[in-house]
Parts: sequence; structure tokens; C-alpha cells
Amino acid sequence: GVLVDMSPRSPEHDDVIAWLADRLADHIDRNRFQIRVQSALTLERSEPEPDLYVWERNTPRTHHPSTAALVVEVAVSSQQRDLLVKPPLYARAGVGEYWVVDLDARQVVVHRHPAGGVYQRVETVQGGSLTAAPLDVTIDVAQLLAP
Repeated sequence: GVLVDMSPRSPEHDDVIAWLADRLADHIDRNRFQIRVQSALTLERSEPEPDLYVWERNTPRTHHPSTAALVVEVAVSSQQRDLLVKPPLYARAGVGEYWVVDLDARQVVVHRHPAGGVYQRVETVQGGSLTAAPLDVTIDVAQLLAP
């Protein structure tokens, strides 16, 4: 195994995850999707544990799901790893959307359309609404980022 230096979770970090999980749970098709919080995905030769992910219940799995419709990382001090290391890993696994909720910058970096091991579209959202396309769920970004 590999040890990864991780910073402790803050109350704001946990609040964002709980808020987002509540909103998604209210609007997804629970017969088709399941939400997991701080649970593993089996990708290539690693098992990252994203802060939150939504996967289709019929997704192939050996131990844990092998892909997801949406993966969310909440970054307080992990921006470097979340924005540089993880996107290719998730893109290669066919994760439909990957969001990095950057609490320091008060923004969400949205990665979409994985192809060839990279996300073809990356955008930064600082306000308004944000739709998780694979789930057809819209999130109010200001509420998500509210302190």
C-alpha cells in the first residue's frame, strides 16, 4: 500500500459534503443511483476514497464500483492533488463528471466529457447554478459554498 499525507477534515469540509449529499438524495433516481460518502472506488491499481460519489447501481464492480456518474472532492488544502493528480485517474475510469469544491477560492471546478484519459471540458463556477448532467440535478452554488 501507499501512505498518502492527508490533512484533517474541517467542520466546513464536512458541512459541504453533508449539504451536497442531502440535495442529491432529494433529487436522484434512487432506483438507478446510489450516493456514497468517503467510500472507495476501485480504479486501475488504486482505490481512492472521494469525499462523495454517485454511481449507477448496475456499474461493474469487483470490490467497489469501478466508475461513477459523479465524483466530488472538497478541497481545503488538497487542491494540488485534487486538480492535477485525480482528474486523469477519474477520466480513465470513465467518471462522467468530477467536481472539485475549492473552499479557499470559493469556487467549483467542473470536469466533464472524459475521453482518452482526460476531461475534454473544464470550467470554473463561482455562482449561479450547476447541473450534474449525468444525474439531471441542479445545485445552487452560492448555497453549496455558503460558510
